[in-house]
Amino acid sequence: FNMYDKADFTKALTYFITAAKLRDQIKDLKGLSGTYIWIGNVYNNGLNKPKEALPYYHKALKIQEEMRDENNMAFTYNNIRQNMQYSIAELSQLSGISAHNIRIWERRYNALQPSRTTGNIRFYNDDQLKKLLNITGLYRAGHKISKACAMDKEQTASFLQQKINSTIAKE
Repeated sequence: FNMYDKADFTKALTYFITAAKLRDQIKDLKGLSGTYIWIGNVYNNGLNKPKEALPYYHKALKIQEEMRDENNMAFTYNNIRQNMQYSIAELSQLSGISAHNIRIWERRYNALQPSRTTGNIRFYNDDQLKKLLNITGLYRAGHKISKACAMDKEQTASFLQQKINSTIAKE
């Protein structure tokens, strides 16, 4: 734990992986489950590698399910949910905006800030998907893309709510 607290994540990862092997050998399932969570947290929060964190969260969840540990299962599901990641192709498919345009909007307007793998592959989380969908809504409602990308959450929500209300009033 000390290396994690000191932000020496590589050493912390080594420590936790060794601990997981030992806990597995002595069949300490509850401890093994917790150690897998720590490994996932180091990958996710310390090393910013959410894709590497997910297998450890899933291992922990499997143990928790076997033990019927519902309290810890809830925390693990939350860790997994927070790690939902989308590729640029998936983002494109969900938003209807081409991957090419998403990249341009990132560069020109700082629309999204994807995390990247060591191979420089972009990944987006739920908040970034929501932001892109809001930008898309604003763009399709007639806003210039530069203005749509510059709006904060409150401005976007206010405008989209007004648009919804005016559409409902017309019907």
